[in-house]
Amino acid sequence: MHSMPRTRHQQCQRLFKDRLILISGLAKKLAPWKPCRLDEIRDLKLILPCSHHSQRRLLDKHISAGSIRPARVIEMDGSWGELWGSAH
Repeated sequence: MHSMPRTRHQQCQRLFKDRLILISGLAKKLAPWKPCRLDEIRDLKLILPCSHHSQRRLLDKHISAGSIRPARVIEMDGSWGELWGSAH
């Protein structure tokens, strides 16, 4: 965890923590249920929620900065849609 900035008049505190799950094929050779770095995975194909979701905005910042370099991004809303899309 990164340290939060602190000033004489303000204090920051994390209010929310969330995890993202990466569903991948066996060809990626990732360890099941272990943390991974998206910036180290080549030819990454991402299925992301639409841009009004905060997680999408966060990932878009990393994609724009070049720290995550996906081969393809598909936008899909709804968990069932994401699971269906990952199977096809």
